[in-house]
Formats: sequence, structure tokens, C-alpha cells
Amino acid sequence: MGTPIKGMREIRTNQGRNPGQREPYQLFMEISGLEMERARREKERSAAMQRVFKIDARFAEIDARKAQLLAEAKSSVSSGPAGPTDRREAVKARREAVLSRTPPANAGFKIKY
Repeated sequence: MGTPIKGMREIRTNQGRNPGQREPYQLFMEISGLEMERARREKERSAAMQRVFKIDARFAEIDARKAQLLAEAKSSVSSGPAGPTDRREAVKARREAVLSRTPPANAGFKIKY
């Protein structure tokens, strides 16, 4: 027989020679990777905080505008409504207003498309 053919399994590598130890450059590479990830996350965090601050500012604007509108509504209600206060009276007044309208003299049949 001849010499056996060697495959991938027979190629010798350095992997596994120092199973419990890592080279110093490997440790420094891992540390630098962690530092870069930390820098990216810090940038993401600051951008997210800016968005939160903008949202909080908009909430404050909304609350101020809401308070202003409520104050206007309160002042208009305190002056008293011009129309009837009872619902039945309001419906009756509206019905009378519709029935009292007369069509114009030149009103004819019109089709709107």
C-alpha cells in the first residue's frame, strides 16, 4: 500500500495547545471591541435622550395650550349661552328655524354631481 492521503483532519494547528491561556493581543483586541461597542451605545443613548427631551417639551406645550383653551371655554360658558339650555327647547327652536325658511323665488330643480 502507499502512503495514506492526508485530509483536513490531519493538518496540525496551534489551536488547543494552550487551552487555558489566551495571548495578550487577543485580550487587547477583545477589550478594544468592547470599548468601541461602549462608544456606540453611548452615542445611541444620547440621541435617544435628546428625543425624549423633545417629546417632554412637546408635552409641556400641549398642556399649556390645553389649559389656555380650557380657560377660554370656561370664560365663554360663564358669560352664559345665548340659546336655550334645555335640549327639548333647542330641538324645537331648530325645527322652527328650518320650517320658517322659505325657498328663494328662482329656486328650481338642480342636480349636483
